[in-house]
Amino acid sequence: MGHYFIIPKHLSYFSLFIFHISHFTSHISLPTTHYLRSMHVIGRSDKVDFPELGLENIDAKIDSGAFTSSIHCENIHAHYKGEDHFVKFTVYNNDEALHREAKVFASKQVKNSFGQTEYRYSIKTPVLLFGKSYVIELALTNRSQMKYPVLLGRQLIGERFIIDVTKRNLSFKEKTKQKKQS
Repeated sequence: MGHYFIIPKHLSYFSLFIFHISHFTSHISLPTTHYLRSMHVIGRSDKVDFPELGLENIDAKIDSGAFTSSIHCENIHAHYKGEDHFVKFTVYNNDEALHREAKVFASKQVKNSFGQTEYRYSIKTPVLLFGKSYVIELALTNRSQMKYPVLLGRQLIGERFIIDVTKRNLSFKEKTKQKKQS
C-alpha cells in the first residue's frame, strides 16, 4: 500500500525527497541524514555581499563544477609593498566603479572558459550568505562576457550547502525578509 502526502506549496520536490529519506530511515542510524540536516539549501544563483569590498546584492552563480570562486574585475595590476604582494583592481557595485586593493593570497596561470591562458590573482575576503560570513578565496578575473559577475565554487559550497537547482536567491530572500521584520 502506497503512502500519500499533501505537499505544501513552499516545499520543493527536493525538500520532499529529504523528508522522505529522513522519515523512512529514521529507525536506521545513517550519518548522512544528520549530515544533510546540518547543511543549508542554496539555489542555482543568489545575490551575495562582499563587505570588505563594499559590494552588496551582487548576482552570483552557484557552480559545483568550479573549484574556486571568482569575481568580475577590471584594471587588475599586481605590485609589491616591501615584501608583500598586493593587487589593485576595479569592481562594480551595480554601475558604480570601486577601486580596491588587497593582499594577494595566490597567483597562478590558468586557462579561462574561452581557452585563453591568463595569469590570475586571488584574494581572501568574506562573503555573506544566509546572514553568515564565510572567508573565501576569490579569484579576480574579467567576467564581462558572463551572465553573472560572481561565481561561487566548491571551496565555498563544500560541506556547507546543498544545491537545489529549482531555486534562486534563497539567501537574498531570507535577508530581505529579516530586514522587513526589523
